[in-house]
Amino acid sequence: MSVPRPDPAAAPSVQASPATSGSTRRARPPPGTLLALGVLAYVGAELVHEALGHGLSCMAGGGSWRGFSSAWSVCDSAEMGEGARRWTAAAGTAASIATGAVSLAALRLFAWRRAEPYGGLWLFAAICLLSGAGELMSLPLFHFGDWAEVLHGPMEGPAARGLGCAVGVALAAASLAGLRTAIAPLLADGDTSARVRDARWLCWLPFLAVGCGLMSAVAFLNVLGLHHALPTALSTVGSTSLLIWIPFTVESVHASRDGRRLHPMEERRALWLLGVAVAVFALLALGPGIPLNRP
Repeated sequence: MSVPRPDPAAAPSVQASPATSGSTRRARPPPGTLLALGVLAYVGAELVHEALGHGLSCMAGGGSWRGFSSAWSVCDSAEMGEGARRWTAAAGTAASIATGAVSLAALRLFAWRRAEPYGGLWLFAAICLLSGAGELMSLPLFHFGDWAEVLHGPMEGPAARGLGCAVGVALAAASLAGLRTAIAPLLADGDTSARVRDARWLCWLPFLAVGCGLMSAVAFLNVLGLHHALPTALSTVGSTSLLIWIPFTVESVHASRDGRRLHPMEERRALWLLGVAVAVFALLALGPGIPLNRP
């Protein structure tokens, strides 16, 4: 008995679904764009900490803000009260955490279309939050840096140090949870390996090249010496090293969970040039220090 062959022309055509075809064709994020966004995020986070935090609180408390770099902020506190001095010392950490929280909320509240601004704000939020949480986890415990000024006198005991460390751990955990959720629209949908790949590029490249490389070089250029540079470099690298762990947690995070779609990242000359300009500013000005009100 002969069996009729099916007519190829009559066979139904099978097309890949948008989610599947998008996940297979989607290329990794462009390194040049990620580096530029990393420079903007790291330098912006330093300005928030030193200028918005320490600098403005110094002036608001009656002091004279003499200048700042990525490693220090100098406040003439001769006319300031004890409470104002403590607040000025703590304000860098507070500004980092508050700015990071607002940036993370903005990722959720506003309608974003392109991956470049969304990814840049995500990186900025991550660096601000993890830097602030990292300082709270370590500096009170070892009675070092800004928090040595905050926790002195009656507040110098182990209870206050332990509380500061516990708050830092809680903030770090909450920050990582929020960042893990917010990174979803930047990842490929429908392909676990592609999501992990995208997260690695988004987290690891800016951390290694900018956080460990550029910002360490910037810290060592400060004019007040190694005792300011080394703790700053170690603090930046140590606190934002939590970025390394985010790609290990994104396998179950789906970019389509809230229906948002972002136009994929592209190499943009203007963004790359802006990143280069900000890197030069960091090396030539922010690193050595920016003098303000000279006595």
